[in-house]
Amino acid sequence: MEILDLIRALGETNRPPEEEELEYVFDDEPLEYVLYGGGSAGPSIAGIYGDVRRRVQEIHESFKQGRTPATISACASIAAEDRSISLGAGVELTGIMEQLIPQIPNPVLRFDISPLCPLLEKILRMAQDKQEKDLVKKSGTLLYRLYEHYGRYSQAREILNRLIDIHRGEGDLHGHGVVANNCAFEYLLEGRYQEAMPGFEEAARLFEDARDPLQSANARANWWICRYECGNLPEISTIEAKLKELADLLSGSGYWQARKPLVLLARLAEKRQEINEAIGFMKRAIQAGTGSGTRYPNEDAEYLHRLESRQALLGAAGAVLLQ
Repeated sequence: MEILDLIRALGETNRPPEEEELEYVFDDEPLEYVLYGGGSAGPSIAGIYGDVRRRVQEIHESFKQGRTPATISACASIAAEDRSISLGAGVELTGIMEQLIPQIPNPVLRFDISPLCPLLEKILRMAQDKQEKDLVKKSGTLLYRLYEHYGRYSQAREILNRLIDIHRGEGDLHGHGVVANNCAFEYLLEGRYQEAMPGFEEAARLFEDARDPLQSANARANWWICRYECGNLPEISTIEAKLKELADLLSGSGYWQARKPLVLLARLAEKRQEINEAIGFMKRAIQAGTGSGTRYPNEDAEYLHRLESRQALLGAAGAVLLQ
């Protein structure tokens, strides 16, 4: 009988642990804590982070089930708590938020994602404290885009300038070009065109050095937008030739950014009273932007409608004169 009791007892030790008995251990936890517990040094890092870890798993499940509002709300609640976030949890949360935050300007937003700001700010601070450059770049990129989407342009530039320093230090010409272009774009979105132009010039040069002609063309298209808005343009024939070259290059590669030079060409044609030509450029611009996930196709469609209305009025006026 005693032997049977012993067998039962041994079998009981092999049962799967209950959830509350699990202990979480992370790759950034000191080995002595894992082996010997917190001891006099205080509670183990797994003990501190355990609840956060469980919450991260719940957020991951919520996201997989497509419950976006609940996912956003849960991320916001973690940020509001006075708890530390481990490196592993920060990486996983950033990966989830990466799929919620559009990495394009002027996006179509189906949900209010602004509550993600505090959590990304918390992760970015942690990554900077731990000098984890990869996580700094990833979380910083998401946070600046989030700031941008809600018109917080100066805060977006602060992060982008930090990212510029990182890419410059790494000698990454392409990465440097991307963040230099995007930093200048924050000025453009704010209507500070003169301040934006040097950044676009720098980005175009960096992309040329990195042998990326398409990104260089996009940066130069951004520069021409600023030049147009600032006035003091060269001869229209000169600017049109350059814009057509940029439009053909970007359109030929399927870049939605081709709409930028096409819209400028339409505006120049309108200035010359060539409304039919302007309409043609805008139809191409809308086609280029379709499927981009941005609101630009809708804005371009409004401009096209104004041009077509103007064309109709001119046609009606001409018919009256012929009577």
